[in-house]
Formats: sequence, C-alpha cells, structure tokens
Amino acid sequence: MILLLAEDQSQNQWVIQLAASVAVVVGSLALRWVLRRAINRHDRLSADLRRRWLLTVRNLTFLLIATGLVLIWSTELRTAAISVVAFVVALVIATKELILCLSGGFLKMSCRMFVLGDVIEVGSVRGEVIDQTLLTTKLLEHSTGPNGTQFTGRTITVPNVMFLASPVYNETLTESYGLYPFTIPIKADSDWAAHEAALLESLKEACGSYMEQAKAAVHAMSREEGLPAPKVEPRVQLSVPEPGRVNLVARLPYPTDRKTQVVQQAMRAYLERAKVIDQKPDAAEQTG
Repeated sequence: MILLLAEDQSQNQWVIQLAASVAVVVGSLALRWVLRRAINRHDRLSADLRRRWLLTVRNLTFLLIATGLVLIWSTELRTAAISVVAFVVALVIATKELILCLSGGFLKMSCRMFVLGDVIEVGSVRGEVIDQTLLTTKLLEHSTGPNGTQFTGRTITVPNVMFLASPVYNETLTESYGLYPFTIPIKADSDWAAHEAALLESLKEACGSYMEQAKAAVHAMSREEGLPAPKVEPRVQLSVPEPGRVNLVARLPYPTDRKTQVVQQAMRAYLERAKVIDQKPDAAEQTG
C-alpha cells in the first residue's frame, strides 16, 4: 500500500513538473511574441535600436525558459549530475593505467626525449629505441653495466607511464653520434702514465676517420638548441677508487651505427700497447 502511494505521488510530481515546464515555455514564448509585436509597432524607434531590442527580447526569453526549467527539474538534474560524476569517476579508475600511458606518450612527444635509434635507459631497462607509440615504446635490449655495448637479443616493450615516474637517460648525443664512457683499471705501481698515453692513442686511432663529421654534427645540434658546443675529442682521465688501483676513465665518440665495432677496436689496440708496456720491465731485468 505504501509503495502504491509513493508511486502515485511520484507520478503526480512528474505530471506537475511537466505541466509547469509547458507553462514556462508557452508563457515565455507568448511574452516574447507580445514584446516583439510592441517593438515592431513603435514607429519612433530607429532600425538599429529596434534590432537591438528584438535581440535582447530573444535572449531574455531563452534565459527565462532555461532558468524556469532548471528550477522545476532541479532535483532530477542533481540526481543525473551525481550519476554522471559517479560514472566518470568509475571510468577514470578503470582506465587509470591507460590514461597514464597516454600522458607519458604525450610528454615523450612534446619534450622530444628521444628518437628512433637512440640508446636510452629508463628505470632498470636499457636499449635502442626501435618503435614507439602513444602507449608503449619498444627497445632492443642492451647489456647493462658501465661497459655494456652488446645487444642481448631480447626486445622490451615499455609502457609510457614509466616516463612520468622515472628519469630518462639518452646516451645518444646527436642522431648520428654519441659519447661512450668506459673504465679500465690498472695497478697503481704500474707505469700508469704510459698506459694513459697508450689508451689515448688507441682512442684517437679508432675515431680518426669520422672525428670531423662528429664535431660538425655536435656543433649543428648546439646551434639548434642554443647551447655551447661540448668537446667531443677522445680523452682519458685518472681516478683512484681504492689504494693499489688506478682507473683510466676514457671517453670515446662513436657513430651510432657502429658503436660496438669502434669500442672494440679501441680496446683491442690499447691491450696490444699495454702488453708491450708490461713487458718492458721484464726485458730490463733480463738485460740486467
């Protein structure tokens, strides 16, 4: 019985609201018609002033209708708004990861973090970029570690959400050339000066054929970005990480399409020179 009464009351409420809506619309349109008729009959008004009054009457009519309908259906509109907000919140929660991936994709594109062919490191992932979309980035995995230059044979698909939470390291200086740092440890009591000179000579031999092109590419990139051009010449610095050991910290410019070959060429040339350096004391002892 109570349910029937509630249902009847609800139906009556809908009928009243519908009737009130019709009355507001009809009354507003009737008022508009009366005002337009009065304005058009007024002979003393200029054409411009009559046009402005007619436009004002039309806008006020629509405003009156909209205000009346909102007041009449305010309860239903509030319920509908709550339902829409709840739906939007549920949709956002359900597609949170997708939205974050899209945000990371737009951030990646707007900032030009990297391009195809660049070697990047994000989080614990390192590799060459071979494909990218708004949702994911595909990498050809590189071996990790300070001297890692080889491909592992695996591809990694990284969701773009990682670019929102983790720093991105781009190891490619320009589209064609990069700088590769690596470390060679030697004994502190060895002829470290000779080893330093041998390593530097090996680096210069490895990059001599493309050194001028690398400088030109870096200078062009610097002019485009408005930055001072960094030096790209090979260099060797010394560090002492612990007693009894000296590190030769080398930096080698390389073409992005021949990184492994150039690095291996430089290391092999250095090892040949280092063998000769290490044999010199033995030869002196035998002579003595």
